[in-house]
Amino acid sequence: MGRPFSSNPHYINITKVTDEAWIAQRATKSRTTWYLLKLGDKRPRCSLGTDDKRHAALLTMKAYQAWLEDPNSDWRSACGNVAHHIGFQQVAEDWLATQKTDHAYKSGVIRKFLVPFFASEKHVTHMAMINQAMVDDYKLWRRDYWSRRHADTKISTKQAEGYGEPSATTLNREYPTLRQILSYAAKRGYMEKQLIPEVQAEASKPNPRPALLGGDFEHLMRETERWIAEAADQQTVEKRKLLADWIWINRYTGLRVPHEAEKLTWADIRFDVNLLYVAEDTKTGKREVPLRDEAASRLKALKKRHETAAAELTASKSVFTLPSGEKVNLSDMFNAVIERCKFPVRADQLPYSPYSLRATYATFSLAEGRSYEWLEEVMGTSIKMLKAHYKQGTIEQTQRYLRKKGVMPMESWGNASAVWAQPVSLKQAAWSSAVIGGNSVVLTADGVLGKAVS
Repeated sequence: MGRPFSSNPHYINITKVTDEAWIAQRATKSRTTWYLLKLGDKRPRCSLGTDDKRHAALLTMKAYQAWLEDPNSDWRSACGNVAHHIGFQQVAEDWLATQKTDHAYKSGVIRKFLVPFFASEKHVTHMAMINQAMVDDYKLWRRDYWSRRHADTKISTKQAEGYGEPSATTLNREYPTLRQILSYAAKRGYMEKQLIPEVQAEASKPNPRPALLGGDFEHLMRETERWIAEAADQQTVEKRKLLADWIWINRYTGLRVPHEAEKLTWADIRFDVNLLYVAEDTKTGKREVPLRDEAASRLKALKKRHETAAAELTASKSVFTLPSGEKVNLSDMFNAVIERCKFPVRADQLPYSPYSLRATYATFSLAEGRSYEWLEEVMGTSIKMLKAHYKQGTIEQTQRYLRKKGVMPMESWGNASAVWAQPVSLKQAAWSSAVIGGNSVVLTADGVLGKAVS
């Protein structure tokens, strides 16, 4: 329990205007300004802006009356305190300026959704106006955003119908931005902390990600090579070669596409230590990804093409561009080559998408024996999310495929679960040795186990 006001050395001349509304003056201030010390169960300690005791008592009674009528009301305004009157848009922009990761995404949520609702539609000129009912109204407004074709969207009716209602996953990714803005406002004194409305997550069903299973990835790569051979001119050849590299490298690195792959520069690739660095301003911030031989060899070939075509290859140049520096819509090209593959319809009806490359990386990594802890570190996602999206049945199916091809790691080597259970530190020494089931093996920095060469 805190110190009683009557014995608080920081305040003098403590006066009860009513039993629930007290005023006082600061003991440490040379000025004799009166402060609202207590209002019901609140301890605002806010200036009343006057040295006159009668005026201070009058302002306090106005605040007390407003508080009695509605404890959630802006009772500070009733007592003349408007220093906290900062509008939603200004607070959102101030908060955004403090963010170091995923800045573009958060800015988009604020610009497209939060400001149009809270600032433009609800005219939130001070944060204390936001209550639970307003947040609940926002959630309904956001679900109906595209179908109403809000004036700021600048999209056609056909496009609006195509977008439809956002999924629970989409909404749950956006909500933290609103939660953090409200929390920031409370910390700055723009609203009462205990009155911050809840922004509850939407209930959602796990959505298993469609990985390229069995021989589908090999089929995809063969079809991409055929598409390159059919190109009518050199420019088209270069674009389709870049697509083939993009597919292969993302399959063997598990990057989020297109966002993380778009931000990848040659400065982020360290062939000397076999590491790839994901940019800071991405969904989960900077992380290190072990560079497998499959990805490294393809990246080296791509870099050589860039070096051959350019007088100078700068470290800041994007990896996934044409040698000329031109950017290509690789996601659309991926979808086009998927159409060419004529894959059978999956039982779950989910089509392959660029994100399937990341899902393929996760599925095959788990099938090969890598732990969830290892994948959590490498992929920048939670174990809970991994277990929700990548099911045991799919992992076992992939293990059978690898066994059939004779490329299943650790087969007939005894129980290696104790080794795989440990997450691999990406900064460990390049090689360490072990003996499992009587076999000499080596453990590389990216967590790959293999028989030692004698």
